Amino acid sequence: YQRRVHGVESFIKVGDHHYYGLGTEVDIPKAVEQYRLANLRGSSQAMFNLGYMHENGLGMPVDFHLAKRYYDQALSQSEKAWAPVTLALLHLSFQMWRQEYWTTAHSYQVFGLPLEDVVLTALVGLLVMLVVLRQAAR
Repeated sequence: YQRRVHGVESFIKVGDHHYYGLGTEVDIPKAVEQYRLANLRGSSQAMFNLGYMHENGLGMPVDFHLAKRYYDQALSQSEKAWAPVTLALLHLSFQMWRQEYWTTAHSYQVFGLPLEDVVLTALVGLLVMLVVLRQAAR
């Protein structure tokens, strides 16, 4: 077990080094390769990273549906992924909605801020409240 866990962690670490350029040049395709290897070994962190990369088109095409699949897999692998996955899924839902319905003709502002920023801030605030209430219930 310990060998398997350390192997997965090493794939994540090497992927992170390539993603962020820590001690090497930024190399997104190499990061993707390392995260995929960790994903094959059941790493929820790798699943989350691949979901994020698909959502944002980092090293691979933008694919919201595949991003959601990776986020869902990360959550099914680890309960500790609940908060980051929930935030990511909220953001992804908003991105999908925006792609489907939002046009430049709808550049609304609320309190002098773009509506998108206000909605995202409200969603994050709601999630923080849910986390606090969930912790208080324990």
